[in-house]
Amino acid sequence: MRAAMIFSFRPLAFATVFLITGCNTVSEINPFSKDVIDVACPTIGILKEAEKLTRFRPGGGRESADVLIEARISRAVGKCRVTQSKLIADVSAGIEVLADSGPEFKESKAELEYFVAVTGPDGEIVSRESFSLTLEFEKDSKKARTFDYLSFSIPNATPDVLKGYRVFFGIQMTRDELANTLSKRQSQQK
Repeated sequence: MRAAMIFSFRPLAFATVFLITGCNTVSEINPFSKDVIDVACPTIGILKEAEKLTRFRPGGGRESADVLIEARISRAVGKCRVTQSKLIADVSAGIEVLADSGPEFKESKAELEYFVAVTGPDGEIVSRESFSLTLEFEKDSKKARTFDYLSFSIPNATPDVLKGYRVFFGIQMTRDELANTLSKRQSQQK
């Protein structure tokens, strides 16, 4: 009976070897041999102090009648991949910006600058860059919505190291715009 059992497994072993040799590469059967892998991104978020902007007409007051546009980053998303042989994380991220035109806005488009900042595991800023986007207001509409996408790399990254990084988006503001934004936030928190 023992001989019959051994004999019955030999065709199965031969079939397994045949199936394995039919694969083109080892990576097709070994999930750990992939060089580029999808990983969890660092925390991607919106810097609260730079989430919303009220832009007033130049030389005007700071009343609601003087508003050109009010804009806010409504969401930020991202996807990450690590190239293990090079220890580089490629991050693809995007933001959605919503805007309302104010009484002083007379155009169909408005330019807005935003930034992305990356902090390392120690909390220090390792990279910061500004980008611009165009808000297009439809005819007879006071609202605009746009998306912007970008890609960047984080060197010396492994999936574990990436957990310590953070990516922040924010609207680039002048000193006066930032002071106005912070003042509004403080009054809303009271």
